[in-house]
Amino acid sequence: MAHWTSIALLVTTTLTLGAVLPAPGMAASAACGDALVASVTLDADLVCGAGGLAVAADGIVIDLAGHTLSGTSGNGIDNALGFDRVTVKNGTIDGFENGILHGGGEKHVIRDMRIKNGVSSIQLAAGVRFAKIQKSLVGNNTGRMIEVFGDDNVVTKVVATNSSGLGITIYGNRNVVTKNTVANALDGIALSGTASGTIISGNAIANGRGSGIIIVLAGGTGNVVTKNRSDGNGDEGIIIFGADDSIVSGNTVIGNGIGIRIANAARTVVAKNVAVANDDDGIVIAADALGTVVTGNKSERNADAGVSTISTSSIFSKNFAFANGTNGIEGPDGTIDGGGNKGRDNALLDCSPVFTCK
Repeated sequence: MAHWTSIALLVTTTLTLGAVLPAPGMAASAACGDALVASVTLDADLVCGAGGLAVAADGIVIDLAGHTLSGTSGNGIDNALGFDRVTVKNGTIDGFENGILHGGGEKHVIRDMRIKNGVSSIQLAAGVRFAKIQKSLVGNNTGRMIEVFGDDNVVTKVVATNSSGLGITIYGNRNVVTKNTVANALDGIALSGTASGTIISGNAIANGRGSGIIIVLAGGTGNVVTKNRSDGNGDEGIIIFGADDSIVSGNTVIGNGIGIRIANAARTVVAKNVAVANDDDGIVIAADALGTVVTGNKSERNADAGVSTISTSSIFSKNFAFANGTNGIEGPDGTIDGGGNKGRDNALLDCSPVFTCK
């Protein structure tokens, strides 16, 4: 009898311990100011002051498990030392100066997060590569919501709303910004510095005080802006300035100040975009834009011209302009007519004399 009693006691003790002990390498929870050397799952909300949790090892997972990490200043999750492969998931970060800061490292994951009421929600420093920011909500910031200084990162399926600053800002190279929604920011998605080889695709940007998608560079090349929708922004739906060899294709721009503007750029391809009911021109190519190919675009019901170029090095082909407030397709003498342009029901000329239009 004593033998069976001992076994039962051992089983009961083992089960009890198993229920409360964390798995190897996994902390049960954390406290404000902890420097984490193992993965952690929060078991309650954390209300901190200046600074939340710091990363002190590679490969850790910070699972907020539906809880909120809140504070007044500093960084909510601080990986300033740049450890690799840090995952932050499943919760809310509220009120810090920076919600999540990665000072370096590779292959970070930020997913299923709500990050709000700070200056910046997420910052990836110049040394960060191959990180993914996905399926998260950021907003109510006084500064820029997401900033990516590093190369080869992905921002996808993020909703970024209500910021005094920019929505998603990219400084590095070969980043991908796709399937995000940005609303009520200064500019929606911005490329800055010398960013090259970045793809901006399938995003929805609306109601910005500035431009929907803005690429203003000092030497960056080879960026692609494709299949985005940019609506109701105070300035341009899409603007390319100072960036060479860009592709702007398959986008829809509705109700912006100007639909699409290309300036101070060489060899831009503007193809198969739709510009509707913008407050100025639907598509405009500035005098300092060189060798711009404008083809297969549709521009209608804009307050000024449908498709316009001041640069005589532009090549226009297969564009259609309908019911615009001034001219349909316009350009100065010397502009290259690639053929196939069409205009109808525009207030002034359907096409400037330099173009043979149907």
